[in-house]
Amino acid sequence: MKDISLTQRIGSMLFDFFIICAFAGVVGIPISVIGFFSKRYFDIDVKWITGIIIFGIGLNKDYFRGKSIAKRAFGFVVLKKNGSSATRLQCFIRNTTILLAPLEVFISLFSRQRRLGDLLAGTKIEDSYTEPISFIVDEIKSELRNNNDA
Repeated sequence: MKDISLTQRIGSMLFDFFIICAFAGVVGIPISVIGFFSKRYFDIDVKWITGIIIFGIGLNKDYFRGKSIAKRAFGFVVLKKNGSSATRLQCFIRNTTILLAPLEVFISLFSRQRRLGDLLAGTKIEDSYTEPISFIVDEIKSELRNNNDA
């Protein structure tokens, strides 16, 4: 295992942040347009749906094998402190501190493997192999297929 550099760690965090922001725009703009018309013509307010979707994605960004899109690109993985695979629940708990992003970045200046969310969830970041971001699309399709079969 090689050491994770500060630039890699912060770069990964920023990349995840920008991906979530881009997703917010892609999802938020159509929902805002729909919300405008639903509020105007039906007096139904749907803008809160955007927040729920975006926040839900942010909390579950490491859902597939403990690897967000940025972790795949940078070659990181979320693991339990003992080195085994982190559970989906641990990854969710780890990301609940997303609203404390400035504090998380500050903590990462001193600890490359663990941020506040990692301390809460009992996880750490380890070096892994890089993989194409397209793999996550395949994993989403597989998850959807498995849920439809059940």
